Amino acid sequence: MGSPVLLSDLFTLFAEERAHELSYSMMNKLKTCKNWTKKFRLIDKPIQSITTAQLDKMRQESLKSRTASTVREYSHMLRQVIRIAITRKIIIEDPFEDVRKLMDDDFYVDQKKVSPFSQDELYSLIDAVHIPQTKTLVEFLAWTGLRHGLNFP
Repeated sequence: MGSPVLLSDLFTLFAEERAHELSYSMMNKLKTCKNWTKKFRLIDKPIQSITTAQLDKMRQESLKSRTASTVREYSHMLRQVIRIAITRKIIIEDPFEDVRKLMDDDFYVDQKKVSPFSQDELYSLIDAVHIPQTKTLVEFLAWTGLRHGLNFP
């Protein structure tokens, strides 16, 4: 029987398999996620030994120094890395499957209560922008209501 597959091995596999599609930004997120697991001493553990309880604890401890949205982002990246072990049948169950949801950041809770700009406020904002492309983008976003979304576990 071969040696156990460590979480660090999965990070390496993930980076190798997706090298052609990972942007510079995503590579940095991957590196940050790897450092996050290193801080909580999971990086050198066999993937078979990583439990939902350990992931929950890591996420809850992280909330002491990071926002919930940041922890969600790290978790999303880590879950993608762990999926390699699932698809290769190294592990059968996803340890993220029963991880508790995180409370929303106050920032995002407050955002839900914000009312849209009045037309006068919007035109004041657009008048303050001096770059034509940015001015068009601001107006487009305001009129269409397009916003980025957070779809992290």
